[in-house]
Amino acid sequence: MEQQQPIDLDRESDVEQHNTQSVGDKRTTNFWHKYVDIRDPKTNKIVKAQCKFCSRVLKVATKNGTSSMAKHLITCPNNPENIDKKQKKIRIFKTSQSDATMVSNWEFNQNSIRQALAKMIVIDEEPFSYVESDGFRYFCSVTVPQFCLPSRFTVARDIGKLFLSEMENLKNTFKGVTSRIALTTDCWTSIQNLN
Repeated sequence: MEQQQPIDLDRESDVEQHNTQSVGDKRTTNFWHKYVDIRDPKTNKIVKAQCKFCSRVLKVATKNGTSSMAKHLITCPNNPENIDKKQKKIRIFKTSQSDATMVSNWEFNQNSIRQALAKMIVIDEEPFSYVESDGFRYFCSVTVPQFCLPSRFTVARDIGKLFLSEMENLKNTFKGVTSRIALTTDCWTSIQNLN
């Protein structure tokens, strides 16, 4: 085994970082998997732990308990568990019928925005590559910066899923109808020779 020099425990660069539990560690709480172990290479004991969310280093030891780790996880700004999923945002908008201002709750939802984007592409008959245009990307970055814009291939898949879902809704609607249904189409060509 390789001999290592004594280290200064206040300098984190000299301390090894480990994610695995070694023999003799008595860690029974769930807090440890949210931290990276920092061990003393000479004794191989845990001396510090680094938060995986915000990279803050805490002085800890397995024999002293995990209260400092628990307190940090409660206040860590990057911990996904601290985000209040029930908290709504306020949305203010004007109604189209009048000049009245309406206030309602709004919650960011990536999937519902992607579904609305797929419906917009279909209704406006835009190409799938529309989502990759610079103007549309800029517009989305200003209006909803949290929204991760999908690629044209993802939009095509979303539109396929939307088609299947609407087809299923139409089938369910027709199942409850006892009368006959006639479907007609009207195909024509404009003066500009557009179908």
